[in-house]
Amino acid sequence: MTGDVDTRGEEVRRLVQSLAVAVLAFLLGAGHAGAQEKLPPEYGSIDDYPVPIGAGSGAELDYCYRYSKRIWELVRGQERNKAALDKLTAIAKQSLGSNGAAEDTAELKKYFSSTYKTRDEMAGSRFYSCARHLKLPVEERHRRNAELCFGLLNLPSYVAALKASGRSSEQALETLKGANPPSAHAGIEGTVKLVYAKDSDEEVEGLLK
Repeated sequence: MTGDVDTRGEEVRRLVQSLAVAVLAFLLGAGHAGAQEKLPPEYGSIDDYPVPIGAGSGAELDYCYRYSKRIWELVRGQERNKAALDKLTAIAKQSLGSNGAAEDTAELKKYFSSTYKTRDEMAGSRFYSCARHLKLPVEERHRRNAELCFGLLNLPSYVAALKASGRSSEQALETLKGANPPSAHAGIEGTVKLVYAKDSDEEVEGLLK
C-alpha cells in the first residue's frame, strides 16, 4: 500500500520548508499568500465559504478537501517540538486571515501536543467538521474514512511535492527507492509514473483529489 512507503527524513523536511507557503497559496485557490495587503479576517477560515441553504454538494466537498489538506501538508516531516510549532504558526499567520490563522493554530497545537496521534487523524477530523458545517451528507464513520484517505495520499502527494520542486522523475525514483525496501519499489514506480504524466499543478491536484 502506498501509505506504507517511508517519506520521512531530512529530504522531506527541506521540501516542507521550501514549499509550505506555496502549498497554502495553491490550496487556498488564490494568490494572497505572502501578499503585502491585509487579508480579510475570514480568509481561509471555515466561514470563508458560505453555508449552503440546502444540502452541500461538489463545491463544498472541494472546499473541505482543501481546508483539510493544507494543514496536513504543513506538518509533513516536522518534528513535534516548539520550534516547528512556532514556525508553522507563523506561516499560517502570514498566509491566512486572522480567523483562518486561529483555526489552523488551534489544530497545530492539538497535533503538536499529540491530541491527534497522526497528521492523517488531524486531517480526517478537520474534514469531517468542515463537511458537517457545509451540510455535506456525512456520518460519524466518514471521519475515519477521511483519515484513511489522507493516509493513502502520503506517497502521491510527496511525489507531487518532488515534481513541484523541480526534481525529475528519475530523481524522485532515486529518492524514494533509496528510502524503502525493494518490496515497495513497484508501487513507487507506478505512483511516480502517474504523477509525472500530468502536465500542470492543477492536473496533479485533480489526481490527488
